[in-house]
Amino acid sequence: MSTLEIVWNRVKAHPLSRVGPGLITGVADDDPSGIATVPLMAVIILLVCNKSVMGPFTASRPIVILGWIGTAVMGLAAVRMFIPG
Repeated sequence: MSTLEIVWNRVKAHPLSRVGPGLITGVADDDPSGIATVPLMAVIILLVCNKSVMGPFTASRPIVILGWIGTAVMGLAAVRMFIPG
């Protein structure tokens, strides 16, 4: 058994491996200012680009570009909230 298979089996056996996207989006929804949403979006984009994670369902280049643009806009808006005036 390869190291990757051993790690994957350990990850699948972990109780948090059954946590679905509902919990993740619920956590993002509890952040009214959207500050915690920016890193969450970045992680999601990185995951959907990774062929070893998504297999044949990786995101296309236009979708990834739109995702990064949306993340940048939200990041700028979050930073702007802390600038007075």
